[in-house]
Amino acid sequence: SLYSGNHGGANVDIPLSEGVIMINPKLTMGAQFGWFCLDRAEAVLDLRMEADLELLAQLSDSVSFSNETTLSTYTYPFVIPAGFATIPAVLEISLEAGFRTEAEARATARVGVESEAHVRVGGSYNRGNWTYTNQKSFQAERTGPEFDLQGDWSGKVWVRAKARVMLFRVAGPTFNVDPFVRGEAQAECYDLDWSFYAGVDTGVGLDLDVYCYEVSKNFGPWTWETPIGEGTITLDEPLGTDCD
Repeated sequence: SLYSGNHGGANVDIPLSEGVIMINPKLTMGAQFGWFCLDRAEAVLDLRMEADLELLAQLSDSVSFSNETTLSTYTYPFVIPAGFATIPAVLEISLEAGFRTEAEARATARVGVESEAHVRVGGSYNRGNWTYTNQKSFQAERTGPEFDLQGDWSGKVWVRAKARVMLFRVAGPTFNVDPFVRGEAQAECYDLDWSFYAGVDTGVGLDLDVYCYEVSKNFGPWTWETPIGEGTITLDEPLGTDCD
C-alpha cells in the first residue's frame, strides 16, 4: 500500500494494487583528463522500462495529500579506466512509488495503464561547455476508469527508477525516469467530465568529483505526457447547486 490511514480528518487509502515493473539499464561513461583539469566527461543512461500501474484512490472526505515509498534497490559494480589507473564504481538503481491526490469531497477513482518506455538521458562536459541528451519513446494503454464522486477530484501515481553512480563511495551522476498516470474529474450538475494522461518525467544530475577534478551540472526535470482518454459520465443525482 502506498498509504492507508487518516490525513487531515479524512480516511485515505491508496493501495498499490497492481504494479508489474521490468527494467533494463545500460550505462555509458567516459572521461578525459588534462594537466590538473578535467577536459571531457560523459554519462548517459539507456533505460527500457515496462510498468503496469493502477491508480486507485479511496477518500472519505475532502483532502490534498502526497506520499512516496521505496520498493527495492539494485546495485551493479564496475570499474572506469582512467589513464594508468581504474576507478571503482557502483551503479545503484532504486525503485520508488508515489502518489498525490486531491478531492473536494468523498471520492473513489480507479484507472489502470500498461506502459512501455525507452529513455536515453545524460549529459556531457567539454572544456567548460555542457550539453544534454533527452530522448524517449513511450506507449500506453488504459483500462477503466471507474468513479464514485461527490465533487471534483485529481490524482497522479508514478514509479521512479532512480539511478545513481557511486565513485569511490561518493555520489556521481544521477538519473531519474518516472513513468506516471494522472487524471482528473470535474462534476457539474449531472455531468462528470474526466480525462487521463500517461507520461514520463526525466532528469539528470552530473556531479563528478574524482581525484582533484570536480564539475557539477543539473539538467531537467523534463515532463512528457500524452492523453489516454477523456469523456463525460451522466450522473444519477446532481452534484453542485443551481441544477434544474
